[in-house]
Amino acid sequence: MPKQKVLSKESLAIASNVLEFCREEASNNQLKVPLRHPLERASQMTKLSKSTLQKSEASSSSVTIEKVRKIHKNKIQMDDFDKCVLRRTINEMLGHKKIFPTISLIQKELVEKINFTGSKKVLRRLVTETGFVWKKCESNRKLLMERSDVVALRIRYLRTISQYRQAGREIVYMDETYIHSNHGVSKCWQSADGSKGRFVPFSKGERLIVVHAGSRKGFIPNALLMFKAHSDSGDYHQEMNSENFEKWLREKLIPNLPEKCVIVMDNASYHSIQVDKCPVQSTRKADIQNWLTRHNIAFNHTMLKPELLHLCKINKPTPKFRCDNLLREHGHDVIRLPPYHADLNAIELIWGIVKNDVAKKNVGCKMAEVKKLAEEKFSEVGEKEWANCFSHVEDIERDYWKTDLAVENEVENIVISLSSDESDSDSSETDSEISVDSDDTISYDVASYENIDTSDAN
Repeated sequence: MPKQKVLSKESLAIASNVLEFCREEASNNQLKVPLRHPLERASQMTKLSKSTLQKSEASSSSVTIEKVRKIHKNKIQMDDFDKCVLRRTINEMLGHKKIFPTISLIQKELVEKINFTGSKKVLRRLVTETGFVWKKCESNRKLLMERSDVVALRIRYLRTISQYRQAGREIVYMDETYIHSNHGVSKCWQSADGSKGRFVPFSKGERLIVVHAGSRKGFIPNALLMFKAHSDSGDYHQEMNSENFEKWLREKLIPNLPEKCVIVMDNASYHSIQVDKCPVQSTRKADIQNWLTRHNIAFNHTMLKPELLHLCKINKPTPKFRCDNLLREHGHDVIRLPPYHADLNAIELIWGIVKNDVAKKNVGCKMAEVKKLAEEKFSEVGEKEWANCFSHVEDIERDYWKTDLAVENEVENIVISLSSDESDSDSSETDSEISVDSDDTISYDVASYENIDTSDAN
């Protein structure tokens, strides 16, 4: 029996339009558009514009099906949670299953866990994007390992948040997300002939940007911010710039926070605007000299710019961020999530609850309706849902402790032989630092980790 072909939503919608057109012609027993006008007939049948059909005809003659499939395959992306599954899969192989993680084995595991459909080439790219590098062993075999700077930042985060919990501090998770006006379930009721059922537009539609925060007791009262995105780029981060974010902190979050909270946030660029940022290559020489003077770093006025920048680099202070300072002025502490770790943010699970509910009820695909549905669901999510999400995240934290210890014990038995030209060759960062010289991007310096409390792993 031949394998049944699976069509996309767009193809099914076009097929439904063609069928409806033909039925109307059959019921009227006459052609709606004369046969001598094929482009007009095709346009009315498919409900696509003539220009779109002409472009499709031109492109189909120059691009083969194989090329289209290859382009689509290489564009496969993973969301943040799937990348977290990828990370845990690799570490579990090395730490608990005692096997070397290879691309083939990882691909097999991901097919079972998240129905991964990408090629090995795509998976190699995704592995690198998730913070892993290939390191050469003494046997000349390459071993896939998580970058040590990422692991160090995760350990620091786990240790710090554990200390805050033991001190009885209230933890508040905050984040931003978006909901498309056409956000809906992927499957729904449809009549056998395809003439009835829910119509889903081709495009994702307008975007509703959402900003909120919550603790184990529920959402922070009056902290919800929702607004329609005006950018067509598809990146809601362009809408949530530092000015909008800090305004939300001042006007909605801080006035409604309990005393002495601990705010957990990710490292989005608008969260990470630095105060008195260390000079970079694009900084004017006079400004570099002023920065060195402010920080009481001695220099000679005859020094050239590269020498001054080197002085800045070796005396680089721990970065300070505007939003962190703003929250601390009001008695709150801030803790940053380690890179690539959306699974440690409890509010990410809340987004899933709200979006799933909106998808089930979104029939009209109108922005006003989606906003109303989202507001209703936000008001319904309470302490029970938040407590479950907190418990889930705490379980993940304990799993990370156990896995990190298991990986470390296993790696102790593997001799890693690194030369100066091959160390972390697939990474743009060094083992001791994540640092991006842009005006609005976070920089990390990994602190020492003596006396790390590993009691949570027991």
